[in-house]
Amino acid sequence: MQVAEKFEHPAHVMPAQVVDFDIYHPMSAGLDLHESWRALQESGMPDVVWTPRNGGHWMVLRGKLITEVLKDYHTFSSRVIFVPKEPAGEAYRAVPITLDPPAHRPIRSLLIEDLSPKKIRSLEDSIRALAIELIESFRGKGQCNFVRDFAEQMPLRIFMRMVESGSTS
Repeated sequence: MQVAEKFEHPAHVMPAQVVDFDIYHPMSAGLDLHESWRALQESGMPDVVWTPRNGGHWMVLRGKLITEVLKDYHTFSSRVIFVPKEPAGEAYRAVPITLDPPAHRPIRSLLIEDLSPKKIRSLEDSIRALAIELIESFRGKGQCNFVRDFAEQMPLRIFMRMVESGSTS
């Protein structure tokens, strides 16, 4: 991984946190997406890094830090969540996820009951049935495009079932 000296970065970003990593083209040295991400995690870089690629943005390399980063909205605002931030990222306002506290609280309170762990657990059987239904739809073919045939379908269908059943406020 190439670091700081070769790249301009904002003054508040420590040079040791700067890494040359393009989230849209991460495959380097013949590595696939997951191997490239693992190589970055194991490169000795800090757990939170900044890349100049795609207009410059932060990346969290460890899952355990995501909650910390989300709580530190002064440093890591959610106002712009799309990369690159210019022009597209700043143009889209995906409420409530692009609102920082305290502005997000009224909207979040509308969603919290229907998306609580208890409520989601109550949907477990229907979610499992949906997963089986989706898998069965392509199982006979012996192959599938996982993203198109499953990953794009699953969350959308779960949400639509919740809306149809009146589970969302």
